[in-house]
Amino acid sequence: MKILYAIQGTGNGHLSRANVIIPLLQKYGEVDVLVSSGDHDLPLPVQSKYQFAGLGFTFGKSGGINYWKSFWRFKIIRFLIDMYHFPIDEYDVIINDFEPLTAWKCKLKKKKIIGLSHHSAYLSNKIPRPKKKDWFTEMVLKHHSPCSTNFSFHFKEYDKNIFTPIIRDEIRNGIKTSSKNIVVYLPSVSSDKLIPYFEKFSEHRFIIFCKHTKTPFKTKNIEVVGVDHQRYISELLASEGVICNAGFESPAEAIYLGKKLLCITMKGQYEQRCNAEALKQMGVFVIDQFNKEFAAYLLEWLNSTNIIHVNYPDNTAKVMHLVMKDLGIPTLELDRNPFQM
Repeated sequence: MKILYAIQGTGNGHLSRANVIIPLLQKYGEVDVLVSSGDHDLPLPVQSKYQFAGLGFTFGKSGGINYWKSFWRFKIIRFLIDMYHFPIDEYDVIINDFEPLTAWKCKLKKKKIIGLSHHSAYLSNKIPRPKKKDWFTEMVLKHHSPCSTNFSFHFKEYDKNIFTPIIRDEIRNGIKTSSKNIVVYLPSVSSDKLIPYFEKFSEHRFIIFCKHTKTPFKTKNIEVVGVDHQRYISELLASEGVICNAGFESPAEAIYLGKKLLCITMKGQYEQRCNAEALKQMGVFVIDQFNKEFAAYLLEWLNSTNIIHVNYPDNTAKVMHLVMKDLGIPTLELDRNPFQM
């Protein structure tokens, strides 16, 4: 059986999830991977067979999306040509993580495609949302990557076919050590904007993982490094706290590990505003956006003792069981009791 796993490559969340899902898919057949867009730093367990520009966004340096660079990269004609020529009929099973090229190819050809993503959770009206909805973004999320059936992930099981987060094996099986370091991962904010704030709190040590840094350096109580996967895992396991955007995988991993967590909503990201509402309801300290008041919020968070810990079960086999059942494919022997968690 030939399986195509199509992944949206913007950010690291989709690829983080893929590192757990791909080995499970390989037990069912030959897996080819397609990555759409390329603004990510995380490796995959296999080499992607297809890489397309797609319709992803580019991070800026001031706390949001760089829309100029994003729209410059939106090559619609190239996207349509790639979609037209893509050999979708070679595959028996298509799994999609918010990837538009394969989703629309399948929709036009009336071919079954399974959505397996966090973004498809927004199709449910039961997930938390800000008081003021962004109807345009709601429409984009609905039509960006249309799938026949969706299996989604969120911080809680808000609705049918919405499951708790997939936690990477390195996190789930990692050995937690102890340090007073605070891990900072804010890919849309440059280190030069963060350093002046963190320098004010010299009794704390901050390790900033920065997409825009090529050469690591230290200054006072701060270390700035590039996005190094292995270093990030080890620092996360040892850290006292985590400061990150209100995305999905990074907050979920911090919550699972029981780390003190501060989330900052990325400007112009409606999906993160929705995530922020869910995190607030869970009791996580959330800042609506990175601005000049960050120092006051940071002081309040550093002085707080509130820690949220949720022991998310390993439900990936359960979800894969339901995916294969929906496709009419017999599950494997090792997956026949997927609901025992």
